[in-house]
Amino acid sequence: MKTVLWYLGDSAELADVTRELEPRLRHAKATWLLQWCVFDSSFVQLSMGDWTAARQRIRDAIEINSQTGFPAYEGFFMAHRGWVARLDDDLSGALADGKLVVEKTGGTRHPWWYPTAAGYYAGSLLAAGRPDEAAEVAADGAACAGDAGPEAYLLRCQAPLVLATGSDDILASADRLLGSTSTPPGGAWIIGADAYLMVARAWLDRGERARARHVLAPLLTATSPTHWPAVHRQVQALHRLTAARPGGSRP
Repeated sequence: MKTVLWYLGDSAELADVTRELEPRLRHAKATWLLQWCVFDSSFVQLSMGDWTAARQRIRDAIEINSQTGFPAYEGFFMAHRGWVARLDDDLSGALADGKLVVEKTGGTRHPWWYPTAAGYYAGSLLAAGRPDEAAEVAADGAACAGDAGPEAYLLRCQAPLVLATGSDDILASADRLLGSTSTPPGGAWIIGADAYLMVARAWLDRGERARARHVLAPLLTATSPTHWPAVHRQVQALHRLTAARPGGSRP
């Protein structure tokens, strides 16, 4: 239940579940499970835009991870710390974390950890205006995830790869994967917000405003000025462009 709520970014329910679960895991000295509970709880603060508290919980999860004997998981936590930096408009911090984590997870080639690191870092490289580097990183992450691997992790890399390369074939695949996402009514895969934003941006760049609006709709509904405000601002800004008249000015 905790993991599903994390994927959905359902902060209210996630707060209740982690608040109940964490003391039980600490009492049982179940450090392997505790690291995930503490990490997932950071997204409660993240959903409110409390960057300091979110970073602290991720640091706590990394500290617990050091006691588990599974150091490769640290890279997964750190990759999301880079996303926190990007949401907080700290692009230099996101790039620094992204580069470090891609190097850290690249050796294991884990089909979840490395594509996560590569996808987030590619998104930061795109934000920094470095599409060639983004394409290289995202392509390597997609290759690691593989066509037969976890689809969400493949999508994390395909989405930035679409914008970095302009490939129609990759866009078709990313759009299909994103469209197959199953969430409750009014929900979205908020942790995968980059995928919605990047696929929508790719459709908009092709003049397909209706398709871009369709992609953004779940994320627009699932966020608000008080619930994932940083994501909401991004999706709103892009959604406004889908309603702009052809030939209008673009930022």
